[in-house]
Amino acid sequence: MREYLYVDQLADLTPWSPQAIRTMIARGLFKENVHYFRPKGAASRPIFSWMAVVKYIEGQEAKPACEGAVPLAGGGAIDLDEAAKEVHRLLR
Repeated sequence: MREYLYVDQLADLTPWSPQAIRTMIARGLFKENVHYFRPKGAASRPIFSWMAVVKYIEGQEAKPACEGAVPLAGGGAIDLDEAAKEVHRLLR
């Protein structure tokens, strides 16, 4: 089993179609930096973490990839440590 999957590969392993998976992303059911990642930015294809999807299916809470992160409604997350460093840098 692969640890990371593209949408079409995920669709082959779950009861969802590729379009259903994309709809779940759009509705915020799958969260960026929790269930899927875009390592090359917003325009890149989403890459799903199989373990996070399994936790979603089983009803377990998945945590953001970064421990100090606060999840956002749109699916992203804010790293509080990094945000604080940036604020301090800007205030100097």
